[in-house]
Amino acid sequence: MSQKASLFNPENIKGIYQLLAAFLLIVEASLGYWLIQSGDRTEKIIAGGLITLIFIVFLFIALKIAQTTYAKKTLTSEGVGEIKPAQSSIKEEEIQEQNKGIIVGPDKSYILQKPSKNWHVSEMSYNEWIGQGLGINDQDYIEKVINKKHIQGEILVIHSDKEGYLTPIPGKTLVDGLKIPTALHIPVFMRLSILPMERRQSPLYFERPLLHNYNLFISGMIGQGVLTLIDQERISDKQGIQKMISIFRQKLTDIRYQGKDFNEISIYFSPIGIQGKTKDHVLILQYVNTSANDAHLNADLQELKDVINSFKPIEVLNVEKELAKQKKYADEKLNIFIEQNKTNIFFKEFGMAVLKLKGLDLEIVEDRQFAIHLLQPFRDMTEYLGLKFDNTDKLFEALSDAEKGDATKLKEVVPAMLNDLENIDLHNGDAKPD
Repeated sequence: MSQKASLFNPENIKGIYQLLAAFLLIVEASLGYWLIQSGDRTEKIIAGGLITLIFIVFLFIALKIAQTTYAKKTLTSEGVGEIKPAQSSIKEEEIQEQNKGIIVGPDKSYILQKPSKNWHVSEMSYNEWIGQGLGINDQDYIEKVINKKHIQGEILVIHSDKEGYLTPIPGKTLVDGLKIPTALHIPVFMRLSILPMERRQSPLYFERPLLHNYNLFISGMIGQGVLTLIDQERISDKQGIQKMISIFRQKLTDIRYQGKDFNEISIYFSPIGIQGKTKDHVLILQYVNTSANDAHLNADLQELKDVINSFKPIEVLNVEKELAKQKKYADEKLNIFIEQNKTNIFFKEFGMAVLKLKGLDLEIVEDRQFAIHLLQPFRDMTEYLGLKFDNTDKLFEALSDAEKGDATKLKEVVPAMLNDLENIDLHNGDAKPD
């Protein structure tokens, strides 16, 4: 069989798009042949019209199939199944009509249905939320553990009253198949946490998309090495809203739960990222599955799933105004950060620049020009930040002379700067200028 003929092999048709393409190719080729062979003007018009009409119909059908496929895409989490948050949004005035059975988020950016009476609903700070997850109430300790806050704002937490602890059996319990020496019992949650995620994150407040900020958040989980990332999904719904989920899991064998021995228990941590028009959200689903078919656990999982699926972002009346407000706030916070840290910011970069001068021979014209071009922006930076130090003033005075052709002072000052590098902590950005 020739190469061209093999293109029409039925075995190559493995989906609806290939089938439609084959149909279009055959029909359009037949009509094209009719158009070419026809000697009558009327027949040519009919053939040409049919070619155009069939092609338009084909595009319409393909678009509809694509939209249907998108609509069927959902997020899934192991042991829970399909999750469908933010299927639609809600206007602020519509909330009043439904306020009996709903919860409005602390930042007024979303709603969701109230859980059953045996579930607790509370608002927490980020540190309090971490403390609850560790089972530790000492906020001073939590403050020391957390160096950075990737999430700002209040966190809504919904959790079951049937919380318990997993207790390892040292020398017997396996953690993800390994016999890890551990005796510390850990809290087990059936918990949903909703964290607002600002587009502009501290400390520099760059505007970044959900994909960036979401991955920044889950990188903390990956870095801890306690739970294993077993799956990820990223979808876009019919409205183009980005959604993503990462499923973290830890399998424990020969473990005690609520005083009973179990062959296997799996702990799950599933962050769900949802894109908004002015603010994104992360819905964190935490749950446990046991080797036994526990009806109470299954009921709690279904409750969590129903609450997640009821999540709706509240529509912002003026998106542009809200985004402008966020930018103004971020600019103000950035200016405060720069003012408080400008000395360290300058000397951290300046120290790295001076290191690049190491090994240069300032007697050589090319090396001297490189040094001048390297140092010039730092003179501008001191003026921009309003900084003044004796050692840099001497350097910039020598730099000005070198720009005019006299590099005598520059040859003296640069080696001295290299000797003073121990006064600049490049790792922490701690500067000790004279």
